[in-house]
Amino acid sequence: MMKGVEFMEKEFEAIKKQLVEERNERLSLKQENEKLRARCKENESKIEELQWRLVQCEHTHAD
Repeated sequence: MMKGVEFMEKEFEAIKKQLVEERNERLSLKQENEKLRARCKENESKIEELQWRLVQCEHTHAD
């Protein structure tokens, strides 16, 4: 009977450890995702700025 309880406790600890590792991985991926989203927004802003500058140059050279 004790061996069955010990086995279940070990199984429980193994599952618990796996769940903690998976949670940590998800948190890490979430942080990485947030960083990438921030970089994407920065790049979108740079693109808009460059497009605006291009239009200004085109107007300047058209005159």
